[in-house]
Amino acid sequence: MSIEDRYRESIIKNPKSYPFYLMLACELDDLHYLHRAQLITADILSNVPLNVLQLCARSGIAPKVHKEIYKSQIYFGPKASLFFAKPGAITSPTGVTNLLSAFVKPNAFDKANSHMSRAMSELSRSKRDTANSSVVIIARDPKIVKKSVLGAISKPIICCWHVASGKRMGEIETIGNLKIYHGTENTVERLSAALDYIETDYIFIIGDDDFVFDEFLENGERFLDYYPGLGAVCGIGTDASHLYTSPSAPKDGSTLKLIRMSENPISVVDLEMRALEWALFGGLSWNCLLRKRDLVNILHFRPPPEMAMASEYFIDICLILLGTSLRIDKFSIIRGRGADSGTYTVNPPVLETVTSGANVLRVITNSVLGFCHANHLEIGDNIIEWIVAYGSSRRFLENTAFNEGISTLPKALSTGQRARLFPEASKEYKRYLIAVAAALFEDKICVK
Repeated sequence: MSIEDRYRESIIKNPKSYPFYLMLACELDDLHYLHRAQLITADILSNVPLNVLQLCARSGIAPKVHKEIYKSQIYFGPKASLFFAKPGAITSPTGVTNLLSAFVKPNAFDKANSHMSRAMSELSRSKRDTANSSVVIIARDPKIVKKSVLGAISKPIICCWHVASGKRMGEIETIGNLKIYHGTENTVERLSAALDYIETDYIFIIGDDDFVFDEFLENGERFLDYYPGLGAVCGIGTDASHLYTSPSAPKDGSTLKLIRMSENPISVVDLEMRALEWALFGGLSWNCLLRKRDLVNILHFRPPPEMAMASEYFIDICLILLGTSLRIDKFSIIRGRGADSGTYTVNPPVLETVTSGANVLRVITNSVLGFCHANHLEIGDNIIEWIVAYGSSRRFLENTAFNEGISTLPKALSTGQRARLFPEASKEYKRYLIAVAAALFEDKICVK
């Protein structure tokens, strides 16, 4: 039986399995089958294993389909870069794709802004007392966290720096359903200590200018309850940029910018393939609902405190090694960003390695190896060394491309992120998105 016939037989047996349509489209260079896959799901790459995509992306076999895949899928995530023909051959559109992918129009913003208090009250009333997830808010000072935002989050624990707060090191306060832990300045050390005071099975980590929807947490808990091998669940994340004021506002008078984040779940079961896929395409795991026990396990092997924020990179890698991740179509985190913020972090570990005396990547590698050996994860040391080095280098290239305008393949990738598509959302959720973003910046604007 030919490959084509096998794909057709698989489609007959599994008519809703879009990867078979995708593979047949690439085998025949037939856009009809690609469109069939897109009728099942608009995002046809994120949850498909890397080895399958490599088979589909073989050079030269399907130029029409490859071009269409890149153009339609770059909005959803970086796996589309596998189908990038060559620099200059395909341009990534950066125009407005819908209301929430660029600047929010003044009338939409004004309407949501005027009802911001009501929207935050509605979200606050919908909180669950029975939530099995805690939201850990990493803050320098608890006073920074907006009250309206805090009131709409289930089981929050503020993890702050004790010198800024004026409290004793290691002190825990309980105010209603809010806990405040006062710890060391080092974020990861502070987080590790605060976990002792969390009683829920799952946690979601956010910054002091972020927000997470309770509906996402509720659905994420169900997936983690039902699938014990699943390591993390992510949703539809949003970067909310600074509010603009006249005369610096864009010509159309827009005041607020919302851009979809790059969520890159790694659903591959095979450990080595999952690790390699993360190195090539993986994003931050911190924007996911995680199992507390996994984070406790990982932090036991964390690099020494002097490694500072490089420990976050270590956590990302270990989370992926422990289990698969999944994205669900629910709005999850809204991150407050500066006016000129990109979607990538500024200083990945490879940059710290180049500019400092200590070999940060070597320390991270040794920590990951210790974690793998203790948890009996059967993966070669050479694979670990490769993903630590390559993953950090990729982030460095993407950061440079995004922030400094370098014309490279990562530039084509990161430019596409500027116009990432949001899923269809109800009017209610569009109002919530804009209202929460306004609440995150309420000290910078005149709230009506």
